[in-house]
Amino acid sequence: MFANVTAWLNLRRLSNPRAVEFHDAVNALTKIKEMRAVPLLVKALADPDAKVRKTAAWALGELGNASAAAALLPLLKDTAAQVREACARALGHLGAKHAVGPLLRMLGDPDPDTRKSAAKSLARLGEKTWHAWVNGTDEDFERLSACGDARAVPALIYALEQENWYVRKTAVEGLGTLGDKQVLVTVRAALKDKHPDVREAAAGVLSSLGEVASPPH
Repeated sequence: MFANVTAWLNLRRLSNPRAVEFHDAVNALTKIKEMRAVPLLVKALADPDAKVRKTAAWALGELGNASAAAALLPLLKDTAAQVREACARALGHLGAKHAVGPLLRMLGDPDPDTRKSAAKSLARLGEKTWHAWVNGTDEDFERLSACGDARAVPALIYALEQENWYVRKTAVEGLGTLGDKQVLVTVRAALKDKHPDVREAAAGVLSSLGEVASPPH
C-alpha cells in the first residue's frame, strides 16, 4: 500500500515538470519501472526547460517502453546538446530499429557526447562498426569520410554546419569520396563557405565529379 501511494505521489509530481521534485520523482519511478509515467514523460519532452526534456528522454529510455521512440525522434534536432544526447542514448535502449537512419545522421552532430551516444545506440541496434569510427573527437569525421559506407553521407552533410572549418573541409572531402551526383547541391553551397580551405575542397570535389566549380547564384 505504501509503495502504491508513493508511486501515485511521484506521478502527481510529474504533472508539473518545473517543480523541484520533478527529477527526484523521475528517478523514483524509473527504479520501479512505473509505466504509468510514460505519457507524462512524453508530455515533458515539450517542456521549455532543456534539463526537463533531457531527464524525460533519459527516463523513457530507462523504462524501456518502445512506444516512446516516436516521441523521441524529433528531439534529435533539439537545440540543446544535452537533450539530443539523451534522446540518442534512449533510442538505443528502446531497441528502436527505425531510428537507425536518424542516428546515422547524428554521427555528424557538433556535440561529441551526442556522437558517441549515437554510435553506441547504433551498436545496440546491430550497427556495430560505427562505434569503431566515432568516439567524440574531430578525427571522427576523417574516419567517417574514409569508412567506405555511403550511409555516412547524412552525417557529413550535418557536419557542414559546424564552426570548425577543418571539420567542414573534411566533411566536404568525404562527400566527394562517399557521395554521388546527389551531393552536388550541398558541395556547391560549400563554395560560399567563409573559409578558403573549405571552398577549395568543394571546388576539388566538384572537379573530381566532372562538374564546373562555379559558385551557385
